[in-house]
Amino acid sequence: MLSNSASGSGGGIDNGQGAALDLRASDVLINTTAPSATGTGGDGGGLNNDGTAVLANDTIVGNSTGGSPMGGGDGGGIATSGALSATNVTVNANGTGLSGVGGGVALIMGTATLTNTIVAGDTQAVGAMAATTDSAAQSSPETTT
Repeated sequence: MLSNSASGSGGGIDNGQGAALDLRASDVLINTTAPSATGTGGDGGGLNNDGTAVLANDTIVGNSTGGSPMGGGDGGGIATSGALSATNVTVNANGTGLSGVGGGVALIMGTATLTNTIVAGDTQAVGAMAATTDSAAQSSPETTT
């Protein structure tokens, strides 16, 4: 997935509620979301997951969300409200727009298991005037609920 854009969620891939995604040895690069018709920012610049997603040996790089003063725009690389499993995945240089959180990965609801996965160099907006970056790498099995 390269250089796609969505009005709403899932700039590169939008895995809807009840759907299953198996993504292996793929690149999800330079995708964007724009605010939806309701005015909230689109989640998941690279991947928005509301179902079940299994990622292995993938690269999620350079994706971004378009935030909104009304909220949203979470997960520059990946936003998940479902079940996410990522093994040997690199999530790098992604970012969120205004009001977005989770520059690399945003766990909105559900579960995320990251195994030998690097999440680094991503930027998230915190309000209109500040930004933070993550510089830590996720390694070894880690489950967040």
